[in-house]
Amino acid sequence: MSASMDVDAPVVPPPSKKARIETEQDVEEKTQREWLLQCPETYIGAVELSTWWVPVFDPSGSTVTWKQVTLSPGLVHLFLELIVNALDNGFRDDSQTYIHMEFKDGTFTVSNDGSAPPVTRLPGSQRYKIAGCFGGFQVGSNFDNTKKRYTGGKNGIGAAAANTFGTRMKVTVVNAIARTKYVQEWNRNMSVEHNPKITTIDKKKNETKVEWSPDYARFPFSKEETNKNDLDDTVSFLAFCASLCAPPSVKVKYNGTVIKAQTPEQFCKLLGGTAPFAKDTVTTEDGVVFQVCVGTRNETLPHFGEEVSGVTLGFVNSTPCCDGSHADYLIGKIKDIVEEKAKTKKGKGDIQVVAKPAFLRKNTITILKILVDKPRYRSQGKSALDTKVGEWGWTWKPSQEFIGAIERSPLIQRVIDAARQKSDSDASKATKLTGKKHPTFGKYDSAGELYKPQTTLLVTEGDSAKNFAVSGVSVVGRRHWGIYPIRGKFLNVRGVTPSKIAENKEAKELLQILGLSPNPKDNVGAAISKLPYGRLMVLADQDVDGSHIASLLYNLVEVCAPELLRANPGFVCRFATALIRVKIPGQPNDALFYSEAEYETWRGSRTEAGLSTGKATYYKGLGTSNASLAKEYFRNIRTNTIVLKYSGEKCAESLDLFFNKARADDRKSFLTEHGSGDGHVDYSQPQITMEEFVHQELLPAYAWAAIERGIPSLDGLNNARRKILWAARALGMTKDPISVANAAGKISSKSNYHHRGTAMENAIIGMAADYVGAGNVNLFVPLGQFGTRHSHEAASAAYPQTHLNCPLHSLIYPVADDAVLQYVNDEGHMVQPTIFVPIISMALCFGGKGIAVGWSTDCPCYNPIDVIDATECLIDGTEDMPPIHPFYRGFEGDVIPQEDGTYIVRGKCHYVGNDLHVTEVPPFKETDAYKEDWLKHDDFAPGGIKAMDGHTDEKVHLVLKGCKIMVDPISGLGLEKRITFNNVYLLDGDNRVKKYTNPHEVIRDHAKMRIELYAKRLEHQRKECERECQVMTCKAAFILKIIDGSFVMKDHEDDDAASVALSKMAGMEDVSIHPTLLKMPGNSQTKKKVDELVANADKKREELAELLRMTPEKVWKQELHNLKEELMKDSRLRSKK
Repeated sequence: MSASMDVDAPVVPPPSKKARIETEQDVEEKTQREWLLQCPETYIGAVELSTWWVPVFDPSGSTVTWKQVTLSPGLVHLFLELIVNALDNGFRDDSQTYIHMEFKDGTFTVSNDGSAPPVTRLPGSQRYKIAGCFGGFQVGSNFDNTKKRYTGGKNGIGAAAANTFGTRMKVTVVNAIARTKYVQEWNRNMSVEHNPKITTIDKKKNETKVEWSPDYARFPFSKEETNKNDLDDTVSFLAFCASLCAPPSVKVKYNGTVIKAQTPEQFCKLLGGTAPFAKDTVTTEDGVVFQVCVGTRNETLPHFGEEVSGVTLGFVNSTPCCDGSHADYLIGKIKDIVEEKAKTKKGKGDIQVVAKPAFLRKNTITILKILVDKPRYRSQGKSALDTKVGEWGWTWKPSQEFIGAIERSPLIQRVIDAARQKSDSDASKATKLTGKKHPTFGKYDSAGELYKPQTTLLVTEGDSAKNFAVSGVSVVGRRHWGIYPIRGKFLNVRGVTPSKIAENKEAKELLQILGLSPNPKDNVGAAISKLPYGRLMVLADQDVDGSHIASLLYNLVEVCAPELLRANPGFVCRFATALIRVKIPGQPNDALFYSEAEYETWRGSRTEAGLSTGKATYYKGLGTSNASLAKEYFRNIRTNTIVLKYSGEKCAESLDLFFNKARADDRKSFLTEHGSGDGHVDYSQPQITMEEFVHQELLPAYAWAAIERGIPSLDGLNNARRKILWAARALGMTKDPISVANAAGKISSKSNYHHRGTAMENAIIGMAADYVGAGNVNLFVPLGQFGTRHSHEAASAAYPQTHLNCPLHSLIYPVADDAVLQYVNDEGHMVQPTIFVPIISMALCFGGKGIAVGWSTDCPCYNPIDVIDATECLIDGTEDMPPIHPFYRGFEGDVIPQEDGTYIVRGKCHYVGNDLHVTEVPPFKETDAYKEDWLKHDDFAPGGIKAMDGHTDEKVHLVLKGCKIMVDPISGLGLEKRITFNNVYLLDGDNRVKKYTNPHEVIRDHAKMRIELYAKRLEHQRKECERECQVMTCKAAFILKIIDGSFVMKDHEDDDAASVALSKMAGMEDVSIHPTLLKMPGNSQTKKKVDELVANADKKREELAELLRMTPEKVWKQELHNLKEELMKDSRLRSKK
């Protein structure tokens, strides 16, 4: 320790390293000029080099080429600041006429003749205001926030910043009012400020001129030719932007040439936009505050990169600003228009169209100019507007002209194409297997050896067909046979996007099993050269529905992998099983027939030749065949296989004709030309083309079967309902109730119904339902829950009971007609009539919708009493039938005729205070469905929906609590629907689809059928009456001959000998009566019986005389009268609403 140190002084430790550093730091104060030079990004944006696209205008301004430039954004921003100052002047001074710019030898000059700053000094300073504006910071005329300000300048920094980054700036201001000329110059980054020179002049126009030489050394920039050209082109572009932003009265000149392009549309065309151009403006008291022009981007333009933000050219208060709230707002509006239009675009298919903003920016040339009061930006570079839309002080709602132009533009199709491309890509990914060479599914049995040409995938119609296949494959072995069952109707993939195909479970699994993609672009070349299966074999029922399934599977392959079919035309084949097997006595093998037409031809020829036709057994479903039959078929696999050969464009065209939803008219033409019939192909051939299969079997057979199922006839019934009515009458279901399920079973058995039992049950329920909207006549009585107008769902078929609605069914479809109707031969049994002929056109009374191959129908309902009245007028020969209007039994709303022949069906509602009472709804959907629609709107029923006492199973009375007040609540709530007779197709009496244009036309066509049937019926009744009279007379005469001994049976060897003897007696010549006479019991051979027969014969003669006096018209009117009396018992039909 040092002797000189005070031992009592505290010992201070040496300072830490951190403390030493802090005490050594220097504190500096910099001027704004110095700070700007050191940190330029805080004022002028990024200084580092950046590359972007710039349109390069030729000197005349008539053409544009795009090029990439590499420059410092900060440097470009400084040029822009000087240009915006000149533009701001134009908005301050209406008398301004020009802005002139020149860029030569590295010096930029800009001048204008707008208002000039005064040659006066700043308050409290010796400095001139002009010197402050160009050589100082926070000096300007844009600081009064109490006034609206639509200028580009904001902070009073722009010109000074340019001066700071310049080696020289010279400002010349001519003030015509003050008659002064002010000239001042700065050098060396504004560090040297020369004194101004002020002289007196005599000029009539103001002028402000700025000459600026940038300090290029402060930017990553050299005067090499490439960089120089980039700057020249960029400054030229800024001059053209000035022309676009300048007021219309201001002419802009660059390097001595006037820039002619001034409007957004002109710029949109120049920059590569194509028509139609969507243009719009917004004008306020401050003038035009919004201008836009949108064109679809020319696809020949260069690719501007993946990330595109903002619009092509955007300006806020003359400042280039392509991004931010204004760009997002505009793109959002365009997005809404594009997506809404794309939804309705024909040919779009079922893809989900989403117009992404980035895609819209890339595919449009958009010029946008807006004025915003004192705008805020996200950065000093002013590249993105930060002011929210609600703060702009005005709003823009796209005009119809703007919307229409966007809707007509190629942009819509581009968005759809992009969505389709993405959808296809997603679909390819969805079906692509990852980590597995071959898929495994629960129902799928894979072949033992894959990737062999002989390996076959059996696609079966349901599990029962799979069981059939399993039994059969046991004969040939599993090595080369895979099995995959499909259930129900397979997807029609034509016109369906790959993504939708991939969403369908069975289609996706089947494609994965086959090693295919839903996208045809993927199924080419090596992708189809070696597949897991060498062929696809369809095993389905041997009926029209089985043919349809085979064609649907073929359609899948043709749509998704057309190249596969071209490379392997026999890839798809069908396993054919006999529809009818006939055991012929004395022959070891059954005769096999693959269609009813084929069998009928064979049977007819055998009958004509006097040969046995054997015993026929029908096998419409594969479930009918047992395991031994399945094995028999597979033992003869070559015989039972028919290849559906692909023959190129003709096959593709045939499939398109059948499956393309847009070609309904073509299918109509084909079916109209070829008519209905039992079309079939010759399954004894080893192969047929798909074209032959479509034209010879699918269209004539399946299409007509579908038409007969989906389109009602003039009797108001389709095949299923015709079977039900006929079988129920034949089974005597007239009085005793029977459950719907039991009735369906008995009717199906009686009528040879070959479809699902639930379909039959639903049809019976539909024929019994009597709620509002279910038709105006119910042929069955609903005993139980058959649905209500509020919910159409019925109880399980095991519980509700029913029987025929007597006597109504027989009054409409007279039993007396049965003897003269034509009947369907189904599997050798006579079942339902080909068509009933009711006494009125029930197609009008039932109404309803239907759809089939090529056709659809939508017929309004009419009151059967009105139809009777119109029919009676027709019978009486009245030239004009009375008008009849749509009518819905039990509906208490209004059906209002319109001048164009349509009708408005309106419900009812009224306000009580703030609540809306709905007392009737149109009868076209469930009341519950209306409620669901209303609840989607927050202001329709904020207090909920309450059912009142008047809301019953037949009536409607709902209260929407707190419903908003609407001028037209009927329309607002969807309580009206327009109906028309424009799409009414029915099968006429010749089983042809016919379009009807009005209900009277239906009544006339029906009347022709009915009057013909009455004539046949009367003729039949007369013959039957004559026959009965003859039989009774012969019986009486025969008994008398027995009594008097003229005929003794024991005197004859047999009935034939007795008949010969009888034929020689007077009045006994008709041998057809003899069997009846010879079988008469002995106890009836009395004199009393003779008297009874004579009396009955006299009554028959009177009946015959009455029948001879009757005419078809007279009978018809009497039956119409009886029907009308019965219908009038229903109070709901007596209403003439």
